[in-house]
Amino acid sequence: EAKIHAITAMGDACLASEQNFANYLQSTMKSFEHASRMSVAKGRDEDEELVLSKLRSSLVDAYISILHGMNPDKDKPDLAIIP
Repeated sequence: EAKIHAITAMGDACLASEQNFANYLQSTMKSFEHASRMSVAKGRDEDEELVLSKLRSSLVDAYISILHGMNPDKDKPDLAIIP
């Protein structure tokens, strides 16, 4: 569950630092990519599946936070900021 909290913290950091987060964007996105590729083998523990579901949900929330934090014009969303 530490990964879930770390991913959420990255999204929150971007919201707080806005455009200053650009220096960390590439490495953050690489980390998110690795986290998004995690999987649970079929028939495994339901707890593992629940953690994976929470991880995916936190990734979506963090992506949204990054989109909002990196967008200089809050009235016009700009999806081009994500490499």
